Amino acid sequence: MAVPYARVTDAYGGFFGNPSATLPATAPVAPKPAATTNATANATKRMLNTTANKTQSYTLNLFIQPDPFAKKADNAATIAAATGTAALAAIDGVTKATYGSMTAKAVAVTEAKVAWNKKPQAIGGSKVITITGSTTTTAYVYCGVDKAASRRFRMLNTTAAANTTAAAPAPAPVAAAPAITSLQSSAASQSMNIQR
Repeated sequence: MAVPYARVTDAYGGFFGNPSATLPATAPVAPKPAATTNATANATKRMLNTTANKTQSYTLNLFIQPDPFAKKADNAATIAAATGTAALAAIDGVTKATYGSMTAKAVAVTEAKVAWNKKPQAIGGSKVITITGSTTTTAYVYCGVDKAASRRFRMLNTTAAANTTAAAPAPAPVAAAPAITSLQSSAASQSMNIQR
């Protein structure tokens, strides 16, 4: 199953090569099961073999997001692909020798309704733009950057004291950006590089 890295995330929203900003400093530790005693073993003081038949399991919780450009998400197909023999064989080819065979199960999750709590605002800098905002619940936000370099130039301050002696050059004509109303639209995919 060929899925872009950015669409397979951990429980904190991070993905391959891009750890989440909210990732805890230490991983949560699963509670240990209550200790049990063997009355016969305690009575005879028999030394138990603590290394024989010892198994360790590793659980990974991942979220596979639908393609944001698809007209309709097919959850059943995604579940079948994520748990199918081809996906398991591909993972086993990397991990089986060290960690043993793996099993996978997947279920569809229902998305929560989300809205802007504070609409995005941008503050320009010398080399960066800082975009801030917040949503009513935990959510992924997508940012589109125009592919046309002529529409991505930083606007310089032409009224600063150093520039008052010369007339500001006339700006070059720039074609208007197409109206974007949906990430799924062809206008969005053709005119913008979109990143979550």
